[in-house]
Amino acid sequence: QKQDTPTLSLQLNEELSQSLSQVAVTHCNDHILWLVNDITGKSTNQIAVILMDIAAPNSLILMKIWPEVESTGYTRQTLELHLSIKRKMDQYPILWKLLHLVAKDSQGFLKCTSLVHSLLVTLMSHWGRGRYSSSTSYPQELSSSQTLIQCIAKAGWIPKPLCYISELFEFLSCEEVSLLHHLCFKYIKDNYQSIISNYKSETLLDENTRKTLKAILKKNIDKLG
Repeated sequence: QKQDTPTLSLQLNEELSQSLSQVAVTHCNDHILWLVNDITGKSTNQIAVILMDIAAPNSLILMKIWPEVESTGYTRQTLELHLSIKRKMDQYPILWKLLHLVAKDSQGFLKCTSLVHSLLVTLMSHWGRGRYSSSTSYPQELSSSQTLIQCIAKAGWIPKPLCYISELFEFLSCEEVSLLHHLCFKYIKDNYQSIISNYKSETLLDENTRKTLKAILKKNIDKLG
């Protein structure tokens, strides 16, 4: 018996999603990444859903509000959820590349809001413990932070000059990297409704954010050249 078109389309879509999920967790190279992009017809929405299914299966696709760190970061269960998501991303590096790919489409990236929030909270927690150590002492977290902030910037969530801060991380102390993560977190929280409604007008950085950026740049000017 011939299946009707909507049912067949749904079935094929589910089969494709399952196949891509399996590919993503078993291969970690650029060739597979381009294959994923090609066979989905460059559908960042679909890639975003697959990414969420793999990295954060128990998270919301789109959060209605951007939660405070205090309301999400200190319960054991929530902290373990954040850490498990970060471990999954690190275990399969292609997931970071998929996130970067999805970030090219602001609408597709919105499907990853809870994933982005979780990763940002986890990295903020990590850098907050390092204090005066160099960020380069933690190469895995440094790479994760650089990629995450680049993705957030590419999606248009943060304005200039905040969108360039990932370029500074390798020259800074853990404490300074933590401060910059907090600035990003605060900007996203304060402007989250505009972000999820895809309103393009950039809100200017507040005076405290500008002062913090200037202070960090002035302190490290000899390293930055």
